[in-house]
Amino acid sequence: MRKNNLFLLLISVTISVSFILSGCSTITGRGSVIERPSKEQLTMGLRDEVYFDPVLYPDHQTLTYNNITIEVQYTPKSVLQQFFSDEKIFGKYAGENPYPEELIVFYTKISNMGTSTIHVDPVKFILQDDFFSQYNYLTPDYISALYENRGSLFGFAKTTAQAAPGIYGAGIGALGVLGSNFSWKRYYLIKRVTLTGGYVHTGVIYDGYICFLNPHKNAQQLTLVIPNIRYDFDANEEARDSLEFRFNFSIQPR
Repeated sequence: MRKNNLFLLLISVTISVSFILSGCSTITGRGSVIERPSKEQLTMGLRDEVYFDPVLYPDHQTLTYNNITIEVQYTPKSVLQQFFSDEKIFGKYAGENPYPEELIVFYTKISNMGTSTIHVDPVKFILQDDFFSQYNYLTPDYISALYENRGSLFGFAKTTAQAAPGIYGAGIGALGVLGSNFSWKRYYLIKRVTLTGGYVHTGVIYDGYICFLNPHKNAQQLTLVIPNIRYDFDANEEARDSLEFRFNFSIQPR
């Protein structure tokens, strides 16, 4: 009996090791197969540069659910530079684009034309790429902290094999490529235009910029997820329902 058990255990281990070594796909709970990128594909994406300024298609998208409309506009670095150079808007602070080149930026406009106040929490926004990585929304304070704590902590390796930023923010290996000259002027400008969280009342249009760490440089697909738009509040200010908006982008070659 003991020999039989050992034999069955050996077969089980052999099958498991064979499956792990093949490593080409994963069976999901719904029965579908998701292809995994190979080790070669993953290591191709390790950052040898921090600059990332893709062409996204479509660059502007609008979704409406329950009379709540969210518009998202990908904002390339050239557009940001033009915007922040406008002295009519920024006065003496006009000049250089304050966003580090290590970040990807979207302009976001939320229009509440429904019958209920809604609640928006940008901290829950995420960006996903097709290398199985997700990137959290970055606040101005977090961006500033990345600069001030630069050093051996940041390598911008964003593959699943290299501690990509996940539910805890930037992964270990993310701090160090960022420059050291993050001034209070930059902080002020980003703070001024950032989409912040809170209640948006009926008939109000609310807008601002959101940003994330640059995705994998070989990514071909991005999804911006704006979840947990809460609405229909009761007398105790508890939301009875919520919405999720998903915006899919293809990365086009320049």
